[in-house]
Amino acid sequence: MINLTTSYQGKFAAQFIALAILGGKMIDKNLITRFLNIKKAMFLPVVRLNGVIKPYTSDFVAAGSIDISDRQLDPKAASVHLEFLIDTLEQMFMSEGMTAGMQNSNMDTDFESFVTKYIAREINNQIDNFIWNADKTKTGAIALVDGLLKRIAADAQSVKIPSVALTKSNVLDEIAKVYVAMPENTSEQPDMKFYTSVKTMKLYKQAVADKGLITAPLADHPMYDSNIEIVSIPGFPANTIVCAPVSNLFYGTDLESDTQSYELIDMRHTTGDRKLRLRMDFKLDVNYAFGDSCVVYA
Repeated sequence: MINLTTSYQGKFAAQFIALAILGGKMIDKNLITRFLNIKKAMFLPVVRLNGVIKPYTSDFVAAGSIDISDRQLDPKAASVHLEFLIDTLEQMFMSEGMTAGMQNSNMDTDFESFVTKYIAREINNQIDNFIWNADKTKTGAIALVDGLLKRIAADAQSVKIPSVALTKSNVLDEIAKVYVAMPENTSEQPDMKFYTSVKTMKLYKQAVADKGLITAPLADHPMYDSNIEIVSIPGFPANTIVCAPVSNLFYGTDLESDTQSYELIDMRHTTGDRKLRLRMDFKLDVNYAFGDSCVVYA
């Protein structure tokens, strides 16, 4: 009989936790810059050069300035506590070859992998939501840190465009406003993206299809121009668009800390209940570098 009580801590939990917190669309599709294994707060230097070119002089006369500041990634501890009915999971797993039988307490060795991946997939979507929508003024896990939307919108240097309710008839014009507002120093960067909601993406595809512009490549990887891809993120707010380089957005976590743990417990061997419990502890935070490299339509 397989005793499905799995407990991993520290670096041994990394493969399980990585599946959950590194598998969302933002991270899995490389739509944000990752910083892994942050033990404590990490300070990212932000350097600006100002007025460094001057008229020629034979004598050395210092001119211009170097402004150095920093952004902080300080991953906060979060947990996942889940409980599942084994009967329900059995039904889901039947097609994967699990041994049938309501009285069977033995599990196929792949069942643990099935449960882990199933749970990880659900957590993935919540991680995407956390990256953009976290807010310390709210309650629950979403209040652990401030997400990218709140941070960038609060930056006096970010470009802001008031939003309207997006429709099929106006979505192209509204995205064009964001495009035109892009700062010159970032508009040609190869990693620039338009981040939108799933609904906005659908409206955009409908709009370009109505104009006869949609092609098979566009359907899979919508591009506003030859450089800038439009990406939809689950949980991203409606009527909101952010334009920024991937290299300007940061996600931090620690996959090797002793505070990381993963436990999958078969309650039939403890309380006798036909249930599975999962506990996972991890850390995460988000930030960005240059506010003036971001356009926020909201």
